[in-house]
Amino acid sequence: MGADTCAFGLDERVVGAATVIELRGEVDIHAAQVLAPRVDELIARSATEVVVDLGAVTFLDCGGLRLLDRIQNRTARRGGTMWCVRGADPVMRVFRITGLESALSFHERLTPTI
Repeated sequence: MGADTCAFGLDERVVGAATVIELRGEVDIHAAQVLAPRVDELIARSATEVVVDLGAVTFLDCGGLRLLDRIQNRTARRGGTMWCVRGADPVMRVFRITGLESALSFHERLTPTI
């Protein structure tokens, strides 16, 4: 991997009444630290529904889990809800192994009814 290549990223868009945060790449401890301020900014100015799309995430560790917890907690403090679009099997395995799959609401894809 080159020095100018970033192994992770975040895109955001509005779909209906929801703010969609699309995480991509390797969401590890370093990525979570870099992305946290941007996530905080998005939640502070967003509607009360936040969707985290994990479809483009290739790796997730405790830092990524902590970032999702941060999103969920900050959204709840604003009176909102957060749910996730499922990621690839290796990413979802992290949720199953840690027992956190039941702690978050997961859907197969973004639905047009957001």
